[in-house]
Amino acid sequence: MEAAKIRTEIADKKISCRNHIIKTVNTEQWNTLIAAYQSKYPQIERKDILEILHHVNPVPNYMQAIKANTDELELTADKQKVFNTWGQENQPKMIELTNQITALEKEVYTASVQQKPKSEILDKVNEIEAIRKAIVSKKTNCRDLDCRNIEFRAMGYANR
Repeated sequence: MEAAKIRTEIADKKISCRNHIIKTVNTEQWNTLIAAYQSKYPQIERKDILEILHHVNPVPNYMQAIKANTDELELTADKQKVFNTWGQENQPKMIELTNQITALEKEVYTASVQQKPKSEILDKVNEIEAIRKAIVSKKTNCRDLDCRNIEFRAMGYANR
């Protein structure tokens, strides 16, 4: 996954920069730098689940669009049921995954300013990437959910 590789490279460069600074400045200077940075660029605590979902991956939130446009889409009751069931089964997992990313991002931020080892930080970055991939997979499964011929399936016929 190219995006994961790029994110890891960026994290690696930032950690290398941090390590260079740590070797160059004394403890008081480091603490002053971190306080100034945290004041100007605090760790963002996102509250809205849709905002978090957009932050953690670029794949559209199809279920939200379906819910907002049910009338315009003229979905049958059976199709609405399929989408509602999908959402009920998968939304809790999506929320859990996005919360995991948010928590891990906070851990990465904290680990960096606390001068934790590069390997510890990159392990968390890799964990974030694995979760992002799982979210993209789930959202793509939703997009690919085939209910075009649901009326036939509901009556016991095979997909046509």
